[in-house]
Amino acid sequence: MHKMTSKVALVSALLAGAMPLLTAPALAQETAEKQASAGLEEIVVTARKKSENLQSTPVTVSAFTETALSNRGIVNNADIANFTPNVVFDTSSSFAGADTFQAFVRGVGQSDFALNTDPGVGLYVDGVYIARAPGAVLELLDIDRVEVLKGPQGTLFGRNSIGGAVNVITSTPGRNFGFKGEATFGQRNRMEARGVINAPLGENIAASFAFDIGKRDGYQQRIAFPGGTGLGGGGTPLDQLLVSDKNAGGKPGAKSGGTLRGKLYWTPSDRLTVTIAGDYSSRRDAANPTTLVEVNPNSGLGGLYNACIAGAPIPLCATTPFLPAGANANGARPDLQYTGQFITGNIDTTYATGANFSNIDSGGVSATLEYKATDSISIKSISAYRQLSGRFGLDLDGSPLVFDQTSFVMKTKQYSQELQLNAKLGSLVDLTAGAFYFYEDGFQSDNVPIAGGLIQAAGGFDHDTRSYALFGEGNIHITPKLTAQFGIRYNQDRKTLFLNQQNLNTAFSTFGLNLADLPRPSDPRFLDTGQRRSKDFNNTSIRAGLNYQVNDDVFVYTTYSQGFKSGGFTTRLTTFFSPALIAAANPNDPNVLRSLEFGEETSNNIEVGFKSKFLDNRVRFNVAAFFNKYNNIQIVVQRGVSPSNENVASAQINGVEAELEALPADWLSLTATLGYLDAHYSSFDPATAPLLVNRFGQKITKATRLQNAPKWTASLAANAKISSALSFNVNGSYSGRVENDVFNTAQISQSPFVLMNSSVFYQNADGWSLRVGVENLTNKRIIVSGFEAGALPFTTASYNRPREWYATVGVKF
Repeated sequence: MHKMTSKVALVSALLAGAMPLLTAPALAQETAEKQASAGLEEIVVTARKKSENLQSTPVTVSAFTETALSNRGIVNNADIANFTPNVVFDTSSSFAGADTFQAFVRGVGQSDFALNTDPGVGLYVDGVYIARAPGAVLELLDIDRVEVLKGPQGTLFGRNSIGGAVNVITSTPGRNFGFKGEATFGQRNRMEARGVINAPLGENIAASFAFDIGKRDGYQQRIAFPGGTGLGGGGTPLDQLLVSDKNAGGKPGAKSGGTLRGKLYWTPSDRLTVTIAGDYSSRRDAANPTTLVEVNPNSGLGGLYNACIAGAPIPLCATTPFLPAGANANGARPDLQYTGQFITGNIDTTYATGANFSNIDSGGVSATLEYKATDSISIKSISAYRQLSGRFGLDLDGSPLVFDQTSFVMKTKQYSQELQLNAKLGSLVDLTAGAFYFYEDGFQSDNVPIAGGLIQAAGGFDHDTRSYALFGEGNIHITPKLTAQFGIRYNQDRKTLFLNQQNLNTAFSTFGLNLADLPRPSDPRFLDTGQRRSKDFNNTSIRAGLNYQVNDDVFVYTTYSQGFKSGGFTTRLTTFFSPALIAAANPNDPNVLRSLEFGEETSNNIEVGFKSKFLDNRVRFNVAAFFNKYNNIQIVVQRGVSPSNENVASAQINGVEAELEALPADWLSLTATLGYLDAHYSSFDPATAPLLVNRFGQKITKATRLQNAPKWTASLAANAKISSALSFNVNGSYSGRVENDVFNTAQISQSPFVLMNSSVFYQNADGWSLRVGVENLTNKRIIVSGFEAGALPFTTASYNRPREWYATVGVKF
């Protein structure tokens, strides 16, 4: 603890010394002229479900306005991570398609996208919780601001905000007619158009309509393997029989789709406001580019498959007609062996020929009513319905063979209702209280042909979640400057699963087994009993703290906060889940899945913060230190071929983050952030720990870094007003080493890196504008996700987009 405290003090001192030159992440700004005359704009956030000045809110929040987002070329919520300390946002799962929002804040998050898991960082749009990661990479249309809340938000936001929350607030329709639109053209046939219309419909009612449509080519080329043409032969190949969608999707990394959003704002009286909102998004993308980086042809199922191709007399080889056993017995078809020959040596080329799509439709409607009963009491109701329909797939093996191709179907419907009460009880007490209800009904199907059809995973599961919560948080103003805070939330979740997973190659799955030991002896295709499972999770989380307003410019606080994420069931089976077979298995075999259930995570966080402004409000400096005990972490590990969700460890996460914003000159604004994170495992489940080992023999130990938890993160941005119409922006972000899986597999670890962007912006007095910019200015290629395949003999990595230029023409009136 002493060592950590010293590091916190050192970082704080360095930032304080650099204050005249640096600035915190993109907190809301007006035009440069207004900044020059009045200093930095006051920031209002809703991090505690009521409007408060950022500088007197006892929560660590990074806030971004539309101007700040535009200056940095940020077009979706995932890009914000580059300018927020101790945050990593990915846009794809390691073994699925694209458009999946994988958020980690201070080392806490979730790397899986499936229905059986919940995110560790909550995503909210205008107060509505977005439950699923697929389709949650949001185009930031008509945005007022985006807030990133750090640390457990278990009191006001609930069960799946154990790491933090991302709060997206769209603009409120105004009383004046207006339009703003822009068209973007860029490298790799990038063509996008977006716009917002604001229309008053009467004295007390107004509406806004926003749209976004666009496409851009991918950046990975599928090339023909020079040594052969794959399996060939007659009939429909397995990867076209066992696939969720046959849309080819273009080059991996290609994007195509659009979003519509409408919002109606009505004030029937001076005490009542009604907001009706609806949105719809449709994406028809290619899969995320995946690069084969390592192959061990003798490992696990790879060794069996290759032996079959080589003609070894193994009975299992004859269990599937899709595997041409003996085809390379005389060396005539080496192209059918799965080996390192399929590593192209170029991250932007692949020999893959299979699944390559991410087709997601999502949308919803919401109604928000806010009634001001008195000058000190207001009531808010947020009612929402959302649905998602997605099909996404990926050729993981990087070859023309059908060795491992994943494709999924996901369909969900969610209903939520929240009631909030904000009240001031005299001058001494104010409080926020409420109730929350959430219901999600979902279906997911996994279709995965493996090792030439030795395993033919098919079928899926139904999964329901029903959640109730009561919450309250109050502030007691002990003196005009000193405030005590206390909050509590009770959550009750029930999760229900009906698992219907199958292996269609029963000759392989039942080989050598007693049929009586199978979960459904009468039908050996099914890998589970077919019985409906239910599990309840109950939790009470608290928050307590003290805040002290030293003077108008300095605010300090300390808080203790708790959070939790409910558990659930593992759903991806490739072998039978049977108590009889588990009992007969070697207890030291790490490939055996021993339980479908996994428990809840919890978090206990202590935080100390300092917020300040000075030099006539031309500098804003905020810093926080935190000490978080992260318990019963839900980790995704490979049990043979199957990804399994398990509580295997706890961790201690300590760190510091600082944000600085400044106007050192009337024509110049600077922003900067710095984050330090010491995230390490502190204890392990003694029954599970010996079984935590990957294909390279790596085990999870106390020396293992947490996934997506780099030790250092930083950013720096400058916006220079060259003239009244012309400005220049340059920004960069730094990250320390990022581990992309729980084992810290070396082949997919990303070494420290810097990313840079730059743009020039011109706007004339008539409302026309032009922005010309370059993303990834130095063409730095980094691994953004990776997959070590367990019993399968390969490792893959996904890389970011290369350097790309763009030009955006805009109009506003």
